[in-house]
Amino acid sequence: MIQQIDILSEHSILEGLSRPQIAALEECAEIVRFSPGDRLIEQGKRATQFFLIHSGKVSVEVYSRERGPRPIQQVGAGSLLGSSSWVEPFKWQFDARAVEPTVAFVFNTQSVQNKCDADAELSAALLKRFFIALAQRLDAAQKQLLALYAQKG
Repeated sequence: MIQQIDILSEHSILEGLSRPQIAALEECAEIVRFSPGDRLIEQGKRATQFFLIHSGKVSVEVYSRERGPRPIQQVGAGSLLGSSSWVEPFKWQFDARAVEPTVAFVFNTQSVQNKCDADAELSAALLKRFFIALAQRLDAAQKQLLALYAQKG
């Protein structure tokens, strides 16, 4: 039988971490299933967790009163979602909702930070992986903005 630790160890963000490091992170996580339309993140609310998407698709959106929700990116299996929970002011900057059935590992950020404080190698490994994921997210956002401006120009 496949265990949660085995599924976690195969996630692209955590790939290459040691079994004890994965086990430490597993203590901070739970598997959650989202149906299409379920909100994972609500802009402006307190950010206390982050998500590793195992399967499905999530729309990252920005909301304005004039236009309603506007998708800015879709993320799927292997993605990190919820970096706002790591930096002050600990508020979600975007909305995120499932667009198809989605399974995610939901981590309590404070619990993960406590594990990192106790294990410098885990901290460095996660920092490197999260930085790469954020750089990829910024690159994708830049390409979307360029495409949007090209359409308007």
